[in-house]
Amino acid sequence: MRHRVSSKRLKRTSGELKSLLKNQASQLFERGSVTTTLPKAKILRPFAEKLVTLAKDTGFNSVKKVKAVLVNDPVVRNLFDNVAPKFLQRPGGYTRIVRLGVRQGDNAPMARIELVEKATATSEVEKKKVKNAKN
Repeated sequence: MRHRVSSKRLKRTSGELKSLLKNQASQLFERGSVTTTLPKAKILRPFAEKLVTLAKDTGFNSVKKVKAVLVNDPVVRNLFDNVAPKFLQRPGGYTRIVRLGVRQGDNAPMARIELVEKATATSEVEKKKVKNAKN
């Protein structure tokens, strides 16, 4: 029986699940969208939205909590500088899930999770990539 079980585990241990969510959330805030399977997107959505809600408050404690989850400093800086200011007037619903059909190899349902409002300013990570490409 599944009484009092609050979330899905995707047949992973707790460490593997935390690692998956951290990595996919980092990619979401870095790129603006992530293509993955539908169950992973459904689990990533509340995790990412809680991080955006934390980032809307620019206090020291919020920065500390987000850095504890997203260890990559450029992604944290991008979240606070570019992503969160776009959602200051929005009370929730920062991401959307777009269904893409099934994957050809194993027929897994695929989806793209993306931020509702795209960040127009380029992140520092993108600037570094462009700078390295020019050199």
